[in-house]
Amino acid sequence: MKRILLVCFSALFLFTSAIAATININIVGFSYNPNDVTVNVGDVIIIQAEPFHPLVQVTQATWNANGNTPMPGGFNETSTYTFTVDAAMAGTSIFYVCGNHVLSGMKGRINVNVVAGISENRLREFIFTVYPNPVVADAWLNISVKKAGRIQMTMYDMQGRIVKQFVDMNVQPGEFTLPFKTATLQRGTYILQMRTTQGMIQKQIFLQ
Repeated sequence: MKRILLVCFSALFLFTSAIAATININIVGFSYNPNDVTVNVGDVIIIQAEPFHPLVQVTQATWNANGNTPMPGGFNETSTYTFTVDAAMAGTSIFYVCGNHVLSGMKGRINVNVVAGISENRLREFIFTVYPNPVVADAWLNISVKKAGRIQMTMYDMQGRIVKQFVDMNVQPGEFTLPFKTATLQRGTYILQMRTTQGMIQKQIFLQ
């Protein structure tokens, strides 16, 4: 019995190792290498940082404007930063810059595949993804639940004020997609929160 469990555990470990990757983003002169990568949920990201090259996460608008204003709740580091890509990041892009040298073009982007995020839906009691995110115009809201019950989807601004109620209804177990219409909202960063009888999750949404 112990031997069987050991074999199963080893197979699971090898499978997990095969699907997860470690991505190192290094500083080369006044640039990040690589500076534009695509990753999956479960991957480990290691970004080099130091006092001379402080690492700052920014919004896409700040990134496009070559700014260095930190994104609320984002990372802001002066030493090497490591994080694991989780399901909440699926379908999003993470933008970062060197706080001292962004005007020299020292910035980077991490794109998280939405496919991995949708497959992750099957591993949790409930989850959602917005695609694409950042949202340029209208997008799609993918919701997955394993138990019947009431769900609510509410968007908040960064000050915690309710901006819009997207969903408030009873659903059956399964996965479904709804239009995510944001044409009446201003550009910026928001928090989209999903509540069910099992709990709550939330993600940052970027409107361009």
